[in-house]
Amino acid sequence: MLRAALVIGFLSLLQPALAGTRIAGVRVDEIFNRLKATQDLEVRTAAARVAVNKDPRLAAYRESLAELEALQKKIIEVSRAGGPDALPLQRLQREFAVKRGEAFTLQREFDEFRARRTQEINEEYVTAAEKLLAEIHRKAVEVAEKEGVDLVLDTGGNTNTSMSFVLYAKAPVDLTEQVMAGFEMAPETPPADPSAPATAGAEPTEP
Repeated sequence: MLRAALVIGFLSLLQPALAGTRIAGVRVDEIFNRLKATQDLEVRTAAARVAVNKDPRLAAYRESLAELEALQKKIIEVSRAGGPDALPLQRLQREFAVKRGEAFTLQREFDEFRARRTQEINEEYVTAAEKLLAEIHRKAVEVAEKEGVDLVLDTGGNTNTSMSFVLYAKAPVDLTEQVMAGFEMAPETPPADPSAPATAGAEPTEP
């Protein structure tokens, strides 16, 4: 609320100085989300996140857990069977302790890898997104200069109250489409028809 009030107050103070100034808006978030480069970035990022859980360290850890479970069952069976010879049970218990240590090591290694790789993926995404936003800004400036606009506002952004920064604009000039024209946009996907029959043999995919 305070942020919105500050923006409104700032614009009201500028009103006398902005008399005769040609103002336009650009919906930056819409452009960013519809860029083909953005959607390609989202696909690459999602694939990188999936690849983390396909790392051999995770497979080795799961295999180690399965071995531990099998050893535990053997220990229970031997313990229940009893008998004068305790050596088989002791051997199994020692083997279980060694395997459990190996499992802890594998888990720690994978957790460290996952944390490190996740941070790298996040940083790569932020860097790529910042470059795309910089390109949108550059194109917006180019269009504004061509159209003779003095001030361009991001009309797609919201305040922390979920309200638009621009609460009212009389006959606003919107340059969004002109800015979009300078980029390769992803094709718009039409909304699915809920009445359409499902494809025969189609199965739900895993999340």
